[in-house]
Amino acid sequence: MVQANHYRVGWSAIAISAVFNLVQVSIGLTMFGPFREAASQLEALGPATGAVVALSFMIYYAAKLLLGFAALIVGMAKMTEGSKALGSVTALVGVVAMLANAMLMAFGRDAFLPSPVAGGSGVLATLLLGLCLMSAERED
Repeated sequence: MVQANHYRVGWSAIAISAVFNLVQVSIGLTMFGPFREAASQLEALGPATGAVVALSFMIYYAAKLLLGFAALIVGMAKMTEGSKALGSVTALVGVVAMLANAMLMAFGRDAFLPSPVAGGSGVLATLLLGLCLMSAERED
């Protein structure tokens, strides 16, 4: 399935998204606690704590954007394979996830839409992407 020509770009986006998610979670697990504790003792570290949180969210949004892109690519491939309903919904939700996460990356966490909209659309795109990939026919 990974070697299928029409899925290669989608799988690449999934792989890069996985790396981004690993980095984002690692930042959260290793840096949030120490920075929060240090900022409670020294108020001047407050902006640094905010910067670490902002970086973590930037990486999170980038991962969701890539999953939206993968959903778009795989959804379009499903449409060409004949599964028009699942493919078109997956592609559409993928575009929404890409746009929502790109907006938050460009303008900040609460610029135009609430952050959960971007995260939720990314999660839905990932769910539909998984359904598309589970139902993909194996190419030999």
